[in-house]
Amino acid sequence: MRGQYKALIAILPASICGYLLMRSAFVTSQKPDLSADSWKVLTDAVAVWDIGPLPSVTMDLENTVNYQLNSTTYNNAQWSALAPGGGIVHLGPNHTPYLPSFFHQLRCLDIIRLFYAAQEQDMINKDAKEAAAATHCLNYLRQMLFCRSDLNLESVISGDPDHHAVASRRTQTCRDWRVVYEALGRNQAIGGNV
Repeated sequence: MRGQYKALIAILPASICGYLLMRSAFVTSQKPDLSADSWKVLTDAVAVWDIGPLPSVTMDLENTVNYQLNSTTYNNAQWSALAPGGGIVHLGPNHTPYLPSFFHQLRCLDIIRLFYAAQEQDMINKDAKEAAAATHCLNYLRQMLFCRSDLNLESVISGDPDHHAVASRRTQTCRDWRVVYEALGRNQAIGGNV
């Protein structure tokens, strides 16, 4: 079972850490509209945080020395900074708390990282609360990957049939996550979740 966690953890940082490295936590002093118009309902009563359109940006996916797996003060601070204030936004006249999926996914990566680090140090057992959270997060991230089905082709470096490494990807076009962090900062400054 430990080998499965190692395989999963080996794949996640290569594909996600480059993305996370490029994000910005810039916060402006502009106050958000905390009225009911701060979200919109799509079909099937699915609600989304309405911060306006996210412009396209380009990004090179690459490995990074940041966002390491082990649980150190420095690494924990880097991972925690990916979801400031837990990623919670407060919307509507009652400042109702919500967790946008983007921040839920980032928090789940951190939960899996911490679970993996604890497993490596034999600090938790199979029945621990952390195991339940890690299981939830693996399932949640699996569902989000299905939901967003990225069909960009990646080169595979052939070799051992049981193992392969994916070659570096070309520049990707992404939605500008900096806009999300700016809106989160404004919301938390006004919404009471500082």
